[in-house]
Amino acid sequence: MATIDLTGKTFGQLTAIRPTNQKYKRSTIWECQCACGNIVLVPVGSLKSANTKSCGCLTSELSHNKALKMIAENKPEMMFQTNISKIRHVDHIQKNNKSGIRGVCWRSDISRWRVSITFQKNRYNLGNFKVIEDAAKIRKQAEERIFGGFLDWYDALTTEKQKEGE
Repeated sequence: MATIDLTGKTFGQLTAIRPTNQKYKRSTIWECQCACGNIVLVPVGSLKSANTKSCGCLTSELSHNKALKMIAENKPEMMFQTNISKIRHVDHIQKNNKSGIRGVCWRSDISRWRVSITFQKNRYNLGNFKVIEDAAKIRKQAEERIFGGFLDWYDALTTEKQKEGE
């Protein structure tokens, strides 16, 4: 199958530089330069379908602009990927939780209690513990450090926005 020459053609923020010898699902992978200067490898199918438009910098820029818009529209809660009500109600435990402690689960393969916490779509593994009380203590400390400061900041921000609206 003949390779189509895309050299110099622009796809979103990406400019095709040269084809590589690499393939992805029988599709040639192209070396491309992003408008920001980064070099990335992208399958030709992703370029043509516009699934890939930048090295990732475009996504960051769009997220930043969306957050600024949410603040300007007095909707700061919409800019977070964390559900505020879930943070405030840390005592809510899923039905399948065997430990009775949010973020603590039994790992039978290592015979330990695994502790984790998720914040803004990032999961943090806090360790494995023999004693459930130690696991609970670490989880509680993580909640206070991660959620506490964030909730204080969030509450101050929303209070400030409400005063501006009055």
